[in-house]
Amino acid sequence: MYVMYRVAYAPGPEDPPERDRTLRDFTAVTGREAEKAAREWATSRNQQRPPELREQWPWVLERWNGRIRDWEQINAIP
Repeated sequence: MYVMYRVAYAPGPEDPPERDRTLRDFTAVTGREAEKAAREWATSRNQQRPPELREQWPWVLERWNGRIRDWEQINAIP
């Protein structure tokens, strides 16, 4: 069994639920491995973005919840 995390754009107030906001998926055997890889990738890439883009289009870290079959937000990417 694998654990899935993703880095995605934060949902906007007008975004339909089916809108694909994914920037990149991360899959690993453990949640710790997947979360670490996702967080490292997102933090390094996000720091390269201009401040106005980070403010207008923030990124978030999300985890796949198999019970509810949907993504749940973990936290914002600095």
